[in-house]
Amino acid sequence: MQRIASFIERHQVFTEEQLENSGYILSLEDNRIVAGLNDRVYVRGAGYSAVGSRYLLYRQEKAYQSRLFHPNQPNRMLGYEMRYIGTLELESQDNDIATMRVVKSKEEVRAKDIVTLQDLGVTPAIFYPNAPSRRVQGEIISMLEGIGFGGLYSVVAINLGEDHLLSPGNVLTISTQREQAKDARNSEQVALPLEETGYLMVFRTFPQVSYALVMEASKPIKVGDLLTVPDL
Repeated sequence: MQRIASFIERHQVFTEEQLENSGYILSLEDNRIVAGLNDRVYVRGAGYSAVGSRYLLYRQEKAYQSRLFHPNQPNRMLGYEMRYIGTLELESQDNDIATMRVVKSKEEVRAKDIVTLQDLGVTPAIFYPNAPSRRVQGEIISMLEGIGFGGLYSVVAINLGEDHLLSPGNVLTISTQREQAKDARNSEQVALPLEETGYLMVFRTFPQVSYALVMEASKPIKVGDLLTVPDL
């Protein structure tokens, strides 16, 4: 839990439709460029709720894409990583425009930041490692800590989620594609078998993307490594 605590309710994944339909900061008090703790902001499209309700504030980050098993097809859009910025409290509402106050601030608040009333991810308080309910194939699509390679206890994003019947606690085998070998007889480049390099456990799920923790790693883990159901 210590390794994943900062990612629980601090990272979300929005589909294009969810992003388009989300509320957002229209402007800041006194036409400021940035806002901070206790400052007022004006929000549009966040829906209606009771005065005093708390809203989560996020900023759009990288787009998650995947082209696994379809190398000749365009990348498939899976969603957008959303980074937690702070928390707002509703003070008043006039039609579609809400006045809110910043009650928690991890970073400076800016216009166009995304406002949502609830956490869209699924993360339990206790995990029971188990195999997925059906056989799936996927890949690692991002290293959450912003580095090219990871290892034990690294947090990664994968291109499998609730739409694939994945749930928190599911364990997957990580494999990497070995470099091709040149056949000395005919100079043909031959693909070698995959090499298993570790295991990961899913801890937070969204429709097409999940966050997972690397639980075992015999070699560096990287974007593009393949994921399969282990023989548990």
